[in-house]
Amino acid sequence: MVREENRSACLVSISGATGINADLINGVYEPTQEIRGGRIFYVKRGEDRMCIEHCAGRWQIKLLAWKGNPINIKAHCAGNCPLDACDSHEWVVNDGKCWVGQSDVRMAVGADAEAEWAVLSSPASKSPFCAGCKVTITDLKSRPELNGCGGKIIGSFNAESGRWPS
Repeated sequence: MVREENRSACLVSISGATGINADLINGVYEPTQEIRGGRIFYVKRGEDRMCIEHCAGRWQIKLLAWKGNPINIKAHCAGNCPLDACDSHEWVVNDGKCWVGQSDVRMAVGADAEAEWAVLSSPASKSPFCAGCKVTITDLKSRPELNGCGGKIIGSFNAESGRWPS
């Protein structure tokens, strides 16, 4: 049975998460007809591997494969309320090593979330650098010994760029 407070579930946008899991966490999530932990279950729009579910008394952003399990969580916030009422809760993000409270993570709902989706899905917002992309370092003047080295981007290229010296 769907709780009355869940009947008005709407689109939710999560943004501002930083670190290795930022690309997984940030995005727009759509409510489904499924109920998890007494609350509406959400799936990330445009990507079939991330979800938000109410589990163990918290809202958890995780890989869809781990739905129903309180493990492999990328971010969480206090629960026991509809997700769209959690906009004042602080999200705690897994940075790959430990849990970090990130007060810059924000949530938009309804029409505001739809507007964020329009921006996120526009060609202008696409970066050629994304998690999993193969890269090779070239023309690095500060550490020339690294030129020619390659690897994969493991987090959000754009989210981490603010830490680099200008």
